[in-house]
Amino acid sequence: MIQTMKQKITSVFLAILLTLPASMLLADEPVGNPQSTVQDSSHTQEANSGHHEVEGEDLPYWTVIPFALILLSIALLPIVSHTTSHWWESNTNKLILSLILGAISFVILVLHGWFGKIVHTLVFEYVPFIILLGSLFYISGGIRLKGDIEATPLNNTIFLIIGTFLASFIGTTGASMLLIRPILKTNSERKHVVHTVVFFIFLVSNIGGSLTPLGDPPLFLGYLIGVPFTWTFKLLPELIVAGILLLILYFIWDSIAYKKETAKDLKKIILIKKKSV
Repeated sequence: MIQTMKQKITSVFLAILLTLPASMLLADEPVGNPQSTVQDSSHTQEANSGHHEVEGEDLPYWTVIPFALILLSIALLPIVSHTTSHWWESNTNKLILSLILGAISFVILVLHGWFGKIVHTLVFEYVPFIILLGSLFYISGGIRLKGDIEATPLNNTIFLIIGTFLASFIGTTGASMLLIRPILKTNSERKHVVHTVVFFIFLVSNIGGSLTPLGDPPLFLGYLIGVPFTWTFKLLPELIVAGILLLILYFIWDSIAYKKETAKDLKKIILIKKKSV
């Protein structure tokens, strides 16, 4: 199953790479580096004149409907009824719905003269974005960490600290893929583990990636359109404060939950402690 998934992911990346040259040739307007001097000077002139162009202001409000339908489908189809829930379980159905609504959005944008912008976004933003996320997911998902660690509040907190630190350098996707299985395996004998996953999402999958463009996808998109790579370094104080507050809250919460575990739930931990004596 894992091998099949890897083959599918590889096929997707090959398809993207093969269609990239064709996308460049189909552009109806020149596509250049978004960080070019010409663009910088034009943006400076606009700023000095007090005029700020809002991307998409030439589009009617109703053009957002296909995107809204995708979001509503994700939110409602799994819970509306058993029939819709069963239909939504199929990845093929998800793909068909996404392609239909995506095609509608594409036609609408092309009719409003956005073909060149679509190609520019595809080549200089979407493809690098997918390559980054895919590489982090693909590589980190292939690394398996093994060990026999006690599922104590201190060890769980150390897990979260390591993940929060790594997220800014290997991405929130990479850090999450790397550590979620070990932390779930470590806490497999405990009953109260939901809060651990929630704080893992807060710290490792979100806050931890705020220090570099590699950490968080939105920051990477900002870097692609000209935001300096080191600009996010100034977020270090906020990262430290938010991280410490959440880690303290988690440690207190997990300590309380740990006391609620029975001896049977902690059988593995008790055996480990006896071996270490």
